[in-house]
Amino acid sequence: MPLYECRRCRHQTTLSAGTVMAGTRTPPGKWLLAIWLVSRVPDGISARKLQALLGVTYKTAFLMLRKIRSIITQTDDRLPLTGRVQAIGIRFWRSPMRIKGIDDGMPAVAAWELSEEGKPLRVKMKAMGGCDLLEKGNYLRGLEEWRKRHAKTPDLELLHVLDRWKCAMLGNWFDEACRWINRVYCGVSKRYLHTYLDEYCFRLSGKLASNRESGNGEPGGLKPIEALLARWCMNMRAARTEGMILPPRTIPWLVRAAS
Repeated sequence: MPLYECRRCRHQTTLSAGTVMAGTRTPPGKWLLAIWLVSRVPDGISARKLQALLGVTYKTAFLMLRKIRSIITQTDDRLPLTGRVQAIGIRFWRSPMRIKGIDDGMPAVAAWELSEEGKPLRVKMKAMGGCDLLEKGNYLRGLEEWRKRHAKTPDLELLHVLDRWKCAMLGNWFDEACRWINRVYCGVSKRYLHTYLDEYCFRLSGKLASNRESGNGEPGGLKPIEALLARWCMNMRAARTEGMILPPRTIPWLVRAAS
């Protein structure tokens, strides 16, 4: 990209400064294609497929997808659910194999914002670390922690596991998210689960918005989700995602050596 210099202070910058493309040598056309694929492909896209389509290395494709998911997570965290909201504690399940006696499910919260007619408007699925939401003693405490960060409404219904039937469709969507992550990415670690859930909810909420638009007969009322994601990526940089859910790892022998 061309380099621009201020006439007064001589500060040099590029058009990609302050965007998701900052500090990268990948052409903007490949970035826009990656944004379009993340937005429009129903099953999303893995780093291997993106590598083949863009003609870049696997490391470049992996970092591009990671930055785009980081932008989605940042924006989703800034848009809490409002109005009438229902939330349930749930577990992410991994496949295809499980060891008997060991439950590797990762706790998460699935919630949706409902209209006055009871139709879903937006969906949030957030991985929760630090406490097991499905244990009887910590369930409500975990939902309250989620409420402080992701819901700004007095009309919030925190449902118990036994009341999942009240929002069966939300539970089915979460199961579909689990199947999608296991099918496309062969499972993910606990550290990055929240970014993949945010990507799934981004496309799901866009689909719900387009269905409302077509149902109301108002053409051009809502922007396509690929244009929305492109605007997000052009307005902010990708943030580090390692410490968003889990605390930094501590190596005991390294701590003893330092002391």
